[in-house]
Amino acid sequence: MIPLDSNISSGGEFLLQVRHLRTIFQTEQGSLPAVDDVSFNVRRGETLGVVGESGCGKSVTGLSILRLVGPPGKIVQGEVLFQETNLRELSRSEMRKVRGRQIAMIFQEPMSALDPLMKIGVQMIEGMQEHLGYVRKSAWKQGVELLQRMGLPQAAACMNAYPHQLSGGMCQRVLIAMALACQPQLLIADEPATALDVTTQARILDLLRELKSEQSLTMLMISHDFGVIADVADWVAVMYAGQVVEYGPAEQIFYRPSHPYTQRLLASVAGIYSDVKQEYLPVVEGTVPDMGALPSGCRFHPRCPEAEADCRKIHPELFPIGKEGASHWVRCLKRENVRVKPHAE
Repeated sequence: MIPLDSNISSGGEFLLQVRHLRTIFQTEQGSLPAVDDVSFNVRRGETLGVVGESGCGKSVTGLSILRLVGPPGKIVQGEVLFQETNLRELSRSEMRKVRGRQIAMIFQEPMSALDPLMKIGVQMIEGMQEHLGYVRKSAWKQGVELLQRMGLPQAAACMNAYPHQLSGGMCQRVLIAMALACQPQLLIADEPATALDVTTQARILDLLRELKSEQSLTMLMISHDFGVIADVADWVAVMYAGQVVEYGPAEQIFYRPSHPYTQRLLASVAGIYSDVKQEYLPVVEGTVPDMGALPSGCRFHPRCPEAEADCRKIHPELFPIGKEGASHWVRCLKRENVRVKPHAE
């Protein structure tokens, strides 16, 4: 695969560069590639949306960046460059200083991401005490102010509550407040609005947009929902079966999608790409393949109505296409006839 290095896209400073990342899980079936040769860039102050169905490797990608993949998972290849420092080369103690302070993560499932045996306030101030050197009183006061900023009513009371005493939406706001407590440069948000009602989901996304605007926050937004990605992303990486199959500016992905998988995902979302007058929205037939039994050739070909004989034999690489200065990339044999010549490395 041709790396998405800084010379591929013009303008902007890259805060994060992921190059040829590969994370495997050792199972009875052998080594399963949950993340397989993934590359992308995130510019400072912008949001990259990573989208795809469940099981495509999105969350493992986010965890791999922070080196939070535990056994039987293991990162076996690639670089994660944060401000030009390769996070894979840092010691464990050096990596602990990065987590929370420079890169923070909002985890899935807010009700399970918080320790049920610890009060919200204790969990809120832990990072500020460790990374910023705050004394307990100052950290507690800052925690209350953060919860107020998140729009939580009776923030002081929330600090003294246990997670089970708060709603899912309130716990999600707590997680966002915790992630922002040490003013990180990069926020990885893994399905931040999943399992929330529509109204709460909209409020969470509005909050993230406000924070991005006010603080020039850089974000990596992970979601299975193209509607969420459409709300916040500047760039989009579409993942399928552990790989990026399409990558480019959000406008190009949403209005000129090239990969058949991207096209069908968008067609299944009312109001984004589909004809809303249809009685039924189209669906992507089939399921994401088992990583222990990947199909030969293109991994999407068993579900692709455009698949031909070569698609079943040849595994496509990720190539730049079109006339946008090699900013739009796609992994599809049928699109290679419109690819552009990559810039020299």
